[in-house]
Order: sequence, then structure tokens, then C-alpha cells
Amino acid sequence: MKLIKFYATWCAPCKALTQVIERNKGEIPEQMEVIEIDVDQDNNSAKEFQVRGVPTMILLDDANKEYRRHVGMLNDQQFKEFLIGRG
Repeated sequence: MKLIKFYATWCAPCKALTQVIERNKGEIPEQMEVIEIDVDQDNNSAKEFQVRGVPTMILLDDANKEYRRHVGMLNDQQFKEFLIGRG
């Protein structure tokens, strides 16, 4: 499984979401790879995943198929719920 976070360095909500993820690292399953992609540096990946705004988080299953997406900021509880499928 993979958690992909699309962000931009100039994006204040992206910076805040990074802090939420850091505070909640213990909630992320050990087998889940966390990937951060700067949309200004890797526009091809942003196009491939049809990212229209930042921050965007996408969860991929073991076959690299998207099964969950969230666009925008999340607080700590919302992030935890996103990881387990309730957000």
C-alpha cells in the first residue's frame, strides 16, 4: 500500500498537512510507503493521477490501484479516519 501526498512548497495548507502527518506517523501502517510529490517539480505524476488541487492525498492498494482520495486539509482525527477508510 502507498500513501501519496501531492503538495507545493508555496501552499500553506500543504505545510499544515505535513505537520498533521508527522504528528500521526504512528497511525500509518508500517507496510505503507509514504511518497511526497511536489507538483511543481513532478508535473507528470500530478497529471497521471489527475491532481487538480493541493494538497491531495491518494491511497493505493498493493496493485497500485487508487482506492481513496482526499483533496484539501485534514485535522488529526480526519487524517486517521482517512487512513482507515472512514474519511
